[in-house]
Amino acid sequence: MSPEPGSKQSGEDLLIAASLYGLESVTPEIVFLYLDEEDISGKAFIDPDMVSYIPSLLTPGEHHIKLVAGKVDSVVWSFEILGKKEAIAAERSTFSVGGNITSSTNLDKIEDVSLNVNQLAVNLHGNVYKDIKFKTKLKLTSDENPLYQSRNLYGLGLTFGKYGHLNIGDSNPRLSYFTLAGKRIRGLDLNLMLGPINLTFIKGEVNRAIQGGSEIDQVYSHSVESDTVGTKFMALQRQGHTFRQDLLAGRFGLGRGEKFRFGLSFLKVKDNVNSVDAVIDDALIEISAADTVFGLQEGDQFTYDELVNELGSQQLVVSDISDWSGVKPRDNIVIATDLGLFLDHKRIALEGEAAFSLLNNDISQGALTLAGLDTLLDSLQDNSIGGFMDLGAFPDPADYENIFVINQNMVPLSPISPELFADSGAISLGEALLSMPSLALRAKATFNYFGNLFGFEFSQVGPEFTSLANPYLVTDNREWKVTDKLRLLQNRMFLTLSYRHQNNGISSSSENIRNQNTFTAGINVMPGPGLPTANLTYKTVARDNGITEITELDSVTFSDNRENTLLKSIILSSNYNFNIRGLSNTVMGTFVQVDKEDKFSDRDWDLNFVDPSLSSQVISLALTTRFPFPLTTNMAVTNNASEYSIGPGEWNNLDFLTAAINGDYKLNQLGLVVLGGVNYAKGTGAADISWIGIKGGLRYRILENLNLNATGELRDKTANGEKSTSIIARANLAYTF
Repeated sequence: MSPEPGSKQSGEDLLIAASLYGLESVTPEIVFLYLDEEDISGKAFIDPDMVSYIPSLLTPGEHHIKLVAGKVDSVVWSFEILGKKEAIAAERSTFSVGGNITSSTNLDKIEDVSLNVNQLAVNLHGNVYKDIKFKTKLKLTSDENPLYQSRNLYGLGLTFGKYGHLNIGDSNPRLSYFTLAGKRIRGLDLNLMLGPINLTFIKGEVNRAIQGGSEIDQVYSHSVESDTVGTKFMALQRQGHTFRQDLLAGRFGLGRGEKFRFGLSFLKVKDNVNSVDAVIDDALIEISAADTVFGLQEGDQFTYDELVNELGSQQLVVSDISDWSGVKPRDNIVIATDLGLFLDHKRIALEGEAAFSLLNNDISQGALTLAGLDTLLDSLQDNSIGGFMDLGAFPDPADYENIFVINQNMVPLSPISPELFADSGAISLGEALLSMPSLALRAKATFNYFGNLFGFEFSQVGPEFTSLANPYLVTDNREWKVTDKLRLLQNRMFLTLSYRHQNNGISSSSENIRNQNTFTAGINVMPGPGLPTANLTYKTVARDNGITEITELDSVTFSDNRENTLLKSIILSSNYNFNIRGLSNTVMGTFVQVDKEDKFSDRDWDLNFVDPSLSSQVISLALTTRFPFPLTTNMAVTNNASEYSIGPGEWNNLDFLTAAINGDYKLNQLGLVVLGGVNYAKGTGAADISWIGIKGGLRYRILENLNLNATGELRDKTANGEKSTSIIARANLAYTF
């Protein structure tokens, strides 16, 4: 990420940074950073996603960076620190540009289903003037479809040195953990860093409007209804649509995160009610048996326009938006605050965040008035909500409809338990705050001393907490986690222990709380060149729901909702580099054993019980060989054997064997690499399936910066005695400048 390879730097405000995002099995303790062959890992900030380090003033000349991340190939790059005169001259340079252009074609024919996707990507980057840099991204794909969210990407990013950045178009901004944490937004993302003050402003579109499918009955569902005098009419309800979802967010922050960070965040996501059309003239509707009361024939198909002409506007009525099928238009607000304190060169890190949300699941009818609030929970007009909360000092919700729509569809209907305001004092203020259904909390502490990284983390996300811009949060979940990672033998051995507890007992009225306890122990050994590496991980997962008794429904019927399971898994992997008769080899082996058992043994009486127990074993072995001539081969064999329940008292087995031999040969004189291989698979037991595939392809450097990659596979498959053929082809042309 920084500095760019081969770049020239002034040496002031230099940041060394690299992304680890997407690298599997890479953890901070196996990441090492070197500057000019000096190990600076202990001085750098390293987390699972990123490595960063701010060096002191470096001398003019060339400097080298090396990044090592476990088994991943190390990355080495260099940059140049300019002298004072050269730095001044470089600052006055105006414009430079680089980038790449990639065109790709994917052709898949899986049995009788074909899919052909073409894609063009253009990415540019460079300097505009002094510290002003730009970056663009453009991706156009034939997979773009108005029935889905956009597959195409458009974006322009500008960086203003240490003063901030601006993104226009598609970007993945991060506001805070609970509000917005990387979801794609199409719009504007502005971040300003004014000394210790940080300001973030984000405005854009989370989802674009989708009117619905063009097939029969995808846009409208229909039914026969009667009005107050008994006259029948056909009612059409819109379905298959998505409202345009607009986002407005901001954050005020203090501190740059070096020693201190504090922030206040606000996020609002609201569906645009008018973005979906009630009437789609060419939508197809098929007549059902019930519709024949209007003299129509069952099975006939009409467009909306044709039905209007056939029945007239009195007999064909489009339902109001509040009666539409599917998701209704929503409104969402999240307010959050975050705090970070970093001591002793970040060896001590204390972080926390709290967030509160309001969600309205249907804003189609607008906001309630005070009179509507009065009778919201009961029919009494007593100027209170449910007899608990006095409305005398409350403002009229309708006056604040532009900020948030308050009505009976709001979640939670009461942000804090009304029992807090009851005369009986059923719960305390502390209990009421901690059990707020739309509250989210998170705290994290890490201590990095003597090669030991100790961490504690607590989080709680209420069952009704919602951020429409962060839809993947697990709600109704409270958990705490303790981890300890120890580096030994000059960073050649790593020990990891962790314990994690999760439950859903957030609400004060929760019963039958589900608990999950996870214990993990791991050891990683990397003794050095010429010696094998080994990784061993042992994990247990215990789950129960607090139910220990069988429920008697009546004298002859029972219900068994008990859950108490224990899962044990062990993963052992190793790789070894060795040479034999001029051949360079790498052998990799993996063993996985997973066993899950039900702790209740008295289930035989229940004829509907499906045993959650299972047993699975995976053994994998791979060998990569590099020959003295430009040939590399890869051989791999994997066997997976599983046993699991498929019904009351019934068990099934699945054995799956895969094997593959692949190779590539480089024709130096042509700049061409030829690829080829064969793969085989056979499944027995639950699945009677086998296939054999032949692969081929090439990599060709057409010009210095122009590369072509193409691969194809032909696969013959037999499943349950039936044969089929699949073709998979990929072609990619890339130009880098």
